[in-house]
Amino acid sequence: MHANRDDYFVNITADHIKKPKDKQMKKYIFILFVLLSPALCIGQEITKAEYFIGSDPGFGLATPITVTSPGDDLTLNLTADLQSLAKGFHVINIRARDDLGRWSHTIQRIFYVSELPSGSAEEIDRLEYFIETDPGFGLASPVTVTSP
Repeated sequence: MHANRDDYFVNITADHIKKPKDKQMKKYIFILFVLLSPALCIGQEITKAEYFIGSDPGFGLATPITVTSPGDDLTLNLTADLQSLAKGFHVINIRARDDLGRWSHTIQRIFYVSELPSGSAEEIDRLEYFIETDPGFGLASPVTVTSP
């Protein structure tokens, strides 16, 4: 007897395939996540920070920013030497390292270097600041300016 290939066709539907128990699997994944989450958060204190302007010299090779007391939420003071920069737009890049040696993503901020007019030093006689919405010139919060 010779059988044709079509004689042995089997129709398999989704009902015939055994599915894993989705709810049970989700429960195990959730429990695993809850148990491992604290381990991922331990030891994330910032111990080192650095910045660079222009090309990246590599992790740990940029200009250091002093971290006086390691912590997970720091305010760092940075005094950057901008004397050698030409007039125009530049990008400052900042990153930090935690106590496990892991580097953060590099944060970039654009700033502009301008030149003072030659021959005369201009004095600042008024200063103001605003947060979020600019109310217009002379309408923001004033800052007291004293003569240098």
